Amino acid sequence: MKNYIKTTIPKIEQAFVNLCPREVDSTWINENIGATLSSFSTDFWKDTIAAPFYELFDRGGKRIRPILTCLTHDCLSGNNKDIYKFSM
Repeated sequence: MKNYIKTTIPKIEQAFVNLCPREVDSTWINENIGATLSSFSTDFWKDTIAAPFYELFDRGGKRIRPILTCLTHDCLSGNNKDIYKFSM
């Protein structure tokens, strides 16, 4: 179990970073939000979304539910590579 957790946590954390990066650029905004920089600034993202998210995320303890979701998926012979994204 320890080995499973040790190998799963980095994948879950990467899925969190992909979903909510600390820093964004116009390409990320256009691909994920669909807004242009004129209507959605990178500072807005950093100050109102990323900063509070990572304030909580960096404290730890936000990985138990995703680990249990991934474990259940694997126990049921799941083969969806997006499970880390879905586990959040």
